Amino acid sequence: MVEETRTSGESKGENDSKEEMMDKEEEDDENEETSNESERENDTIDKEDGEDEEQGDTADSGVEQRKGNEKLTGIELFVDMYKKNEIGCIISTINEEKCWDKFIEIAYELLRTVKRHEQPATHALRSRDLEAMGLPLDYVASREGNLFEALSTDPDRLALDAFLYGIAHQCHLASERSRQTNTTVSGEDIMKDLKNFNTEDFYLTDTHFMCVAGALRASLEVWRPKHEVFQIYSPCICQVMEGIGSVVHTVGQTIKDDSVYVLLETRMEKRPTRHHAKRKQSYRRTWNGENERVGCFDGIFVYRKDLETLNSRRWLCDTIINVLLRYYCKLAERKGGKLLNFAFTSYFQQRLLIKGALSNRPLDLSGCNIGAVKAFTPPNMHKLKYVLVAICDMVHWWLIVYEIASGNLNVLCSLGGRNEIVALNILRYFKHVREEQLWPEEIPPISAPIYANVARQTNGNDCGVFVCEFGRRITEGGEIGPALVEGRSVERRRQELKKTN
Repeated sequence: MVEETRTSGESKGENDSKEEMMDKEEEDDENEETSNESERENDTIDKEDGEDEEQGDTADSGVEQRKGNEKLTGIELFVDMYKKNEIGCIISTINEEKCWDKFIEIAYELLRTVKRHEQPATHALRSRDLEAMGLPLDYVASREGNLFEALSTDPDRLALDAFLYGIAHQCHLASERSRQTNTTVSGEDIMKDLKNFNTEDFYLTDTHFMCVAGALRASLEVWRPKHEVFQIYSPCICQVMEGIGSVVHTVGQTIKDDSVYVLLETRMEKRPTRHHAKRKQSYRRTWNGENERVGCFDGIFVYRKDLETLNSRRWLCDTIINVLLRYYCKLAERKGGKLLNFAFTSYFQQRLLIKGALSNRPLDLSGCNIGAVKAFTPPNMHKLKYVLVAICDMVHWWLIVYEIASGNLNVLCSLGGRNEIVALNILRYFKHVREEQLWPEEIPPISAPIYANVARQTNGNDCGVFVCEFGRRITEGGEIGPALVEGRSVERRRQELKKTN
């Protein structure tokens, strides 16, 4: 019995120890499961945190990308690229866009920061070398190179400045080329010439030379060896440029290659040569032609053929009318006028009003492109007395006068025409300027167009003379009415205007 009880006790002890071992194993299993669950939870939390960080990074990169896209055509970005001399990037960015009009303001802003270009040094060449290159013998020449290398120590920046000048002044250049060639040249034609401006091999046209002259802010004289003549190129006449009125830069095209140029400077001591007199006579033949420049006022060049339009039974050209209206405004100021006057040039009305092709006769002046004439608008216009706008549809001239003190918008037409669409578009422009410049409230609102009763012309040729006379009498303080041109013979007035120019 004792043995049986022992064995039973031993068996019970063994059973108890087995149960304790099983309990411990179960507890260990439970601990392992809880630890695994906690690790899985931590892993899922880390993954979520990682995904959140990735989403945050992608969001940040998206914001930066959007900001970059927003600045792609911004002025600040282009100014920064210009300062860093990233010329190729600027030209490629502009050329990628099909519409270049939105880059006009950017081009104007970049041109304001342009520094003057320094000329490369010239050195004396022997007469036989100059003669072999086809250059005039009275000059000292620089080393050979392309046009930009001949005119500036930084040729890449000069090419960029000329490219930007063409974009900013495309309308003016088109008008000037149309006047010079007696053909219709549009702004799109100017842009076609400029599109390949920065390529390695491109043919230099008159448009390129005018753009280079504008970038240099001076008139440019180019020697043509094949014809032995000098040809003068000047910037467009919308701005007062430095050096206007005299030739500042002279380059010679060598006879070896049409794309090779040298900078020319007059010799301090001219030595006679056997061909000296003959060459001097030949390369100055252009001064005796109709393209001879006879004067300049307020940045507007006057050529001999412009003066010929003042002859009897001729239509006055836009150059004469622009010069005279600006001259009358300046003259009234010199005589002690308390308030200033301002006259827009014909390029303003072309940019603002023309709609359709420039070849239309008469021109379609039903447009109102207010954003395209922002650069023409004078600051603080409310401080002026009169603002004159000469209008021409290539068939007839008339004048619109805005008297700011009274708010009257007068339309003066020597044929008695009304031209209501043009007058209303000019009215819209002045209202836009009033809102944009925040004029004082005491200035009266702009009235509806007033079609004034003025003197009438008796033929189909004198409309330009009447416009000039209207502008002169108004700036002198005359009242708008039929008496503006009384007591003056139109033919005599033409001769007086010719002497004035």
